[in-house]
Parts: sequence; structure tokens; C-alpha cells
Amino acid sequence: MKKLILLISVFLIACEENFLNDGNLKIHTITKYLLDAKEQNQKIIYYKEYDINGFLTNFIYYHDDGLIEHHQLTYHNPFYSVEIVKYFNTKNNVDSVVILQNFYNKSRNIIKSLQISANGDTSKIIEFDYDSLGNILIQREILPTFDTSYIVSFQYIYGAGGKLRKILKTVNNLEKPHTIEEFSYNFSNKVINKIIIYPLQNREIKIAYYYNNNGLITKEVHEIPDFSEKITYRYFYTFY
Repeated sequence: MKKLILLISVFLIACEENFLNDGNLKIHTITKYLLDAKEQNQKIIYYKEYDINGFLTNFIYYHDDGLIEHHQLTYHNPFYSVEIVKYFNTKNNVDSVVILQNFYNKSRNIIKSLQISANGDTSKIIEFDYDSLGNILIQREILPTFDTSYIVSFQYIYGAGGKLRKILKTVNNLEKPHTIEEFSYNFSNKVINKIIIYPLQNREIKIAYYYNNNGLITKEVHEIPDFSEKITYRYFYTFY
């Protein structure tokens, strides 16, 4: 179950960057670092690499337990890509491999992703719905089992000017959301604060974003209950 859930991170991180970046620069790589108390780079959280057309080709995520998750994407045509995901253990050996088949619409928005297990079975289905402007409305993740399906849904809610205001995550269509993400913006229409609310646990995490003059995130700061110090991350970019 852990590996199936972790695969969500690629789309959510890519989606978040679409809302936070202005897209005026041709980004080649993005590296996100966790900083120590002196704001020096402590460890890499993830590394992303894009081709000259802005399509993600490599994504490496470094988990807290020492495991590494490596995604490699190959685009066969404008409507289809194959994503190979390798999981490396703490000895840097490949522990398992998962294949994703991604399907896109004419606007290059992903509309469906099929996760194929090592035996060739479809172990996960992710579906996406968009409005007429190309804004994502619903993301559904289905984990088929022998007698039923485990469904995780993300609902995207927009406000004035088409700004993303909330993301509601529900599990198996339960009435109470599992998590709620709320966004606020500055005068340049950049997200400056995000609050992640966990209603079932009665707790929340506050995240503040900082930008450079090009409108790219340079730093994010997390305030987490029961943690005396804030957790800070830094972003480093290279360009074509």
C-alpha cells in the first residue's frame, strides 16, 4: 500500500508548481532541499528534470527512511507516455519496479494513468476531470481489489479570477474530508500561504512560500504543531 500511495506525489507536486510558477523561464532542473537550523542544505527532498519543451522526464524522490523513488518518463506521442518507477532500498539496490501508462487530452492535460504491476495487472487507476479552461476539477484514484475498490478523490475548488482556493481529499466517498488544503495569494497572484487541515486528527500544518523576482519559489517554511522549530526548504533551479 505504501508504494501505491507514494505515486500520488508526482502529480501533486507537478500540479502545485503549475500554480506557483509563472512559466516565463525554460526550467531544466528543480532540486528541493531540506535546510538545517542555520539554513544550510541538509538533504535533498526531490530532483526534477524537464526537457526543452517543459515536459517532465525525470523525478527522484528521497524518502525519510532512506528509500529512493525514481520516475523516468518517455513521451511516445502527444497523447501517451510511459512512466517507469523504480524503488531503491537503503543499499541502493532496485527493490521493485512499477510501470505507469499516462494518457493526455489535446491540451496536454493528463486524463488517465494506469499503474501496471510486475505481473501485468492494473493495480491502480487515476482519472482526471477538467473544466473548459483546463483547470483540474476532480482527481480520482482507484485501487482495485478482489471484491471492492478503495477510492481516493481530490476535489479542486476555485475562487475569483480562477485562483485555486481549496483541495478536498476524501476516501471512499466519506462525508468528512480526509484533508483540506486552503490557499491564499498576494497581489501578484502568487500563493503565499497554504494550510493543510486534517479534520479527523484535529490538526493543521501552515506553509509559507517565498519567491524570487522571476516568480519562482525559492523557499517554503512549515509550521507544524508540537514542533518547536519551523521546517524550511529551499529550491534550486537550472535553466536552458
